[in-house]
Amino acid sequence: AHVPADVKPRLHFHNVAVVPGDPETDLLLHIARVARPEDFVALKIDIDNFKVEHALVRELRTNARGTNVSMLVDEFFFEYHFKVRTERPVRPYRSIMPFWRVQSTRGNSVDDALALMRELRQAGI
Repeated sequence: AHVPADVKPRLHFHNVAVVPGDPETDLLLHIARVARPEDFVALKIDIDNFKVEHALVRELRTNARGTNVSMLVDEFFFEYHFKVRTERPVRPYRSIMPFWRVQSTRGNSVDDALALMRELRQAGI
């Protein structure tokens, strides 16, 4: 896709391993440092590590670390992984990437996903 020249200086990708709370790699701390309320901030979290993703989303929802990033994020994109009960076994991508299925589900349900989305909406995201 083409990125207009006037947008390029304001477009940032955080392409490093994220460790929540680490001032060098935590993308929420980075946003809190560089974004201003008048900026348009679109945040996509797709780390494929359940613990890291949910720590970041929890911070957006609760502001437990005092980052106030939820006040800066205008649009948020996040793939919530959850278990689905079916009549027959579902094995997506098992032969290609078996670690995703084990790491990403951890007992979360559709109800948990909907509750989280509702809480994020209530937080203004």
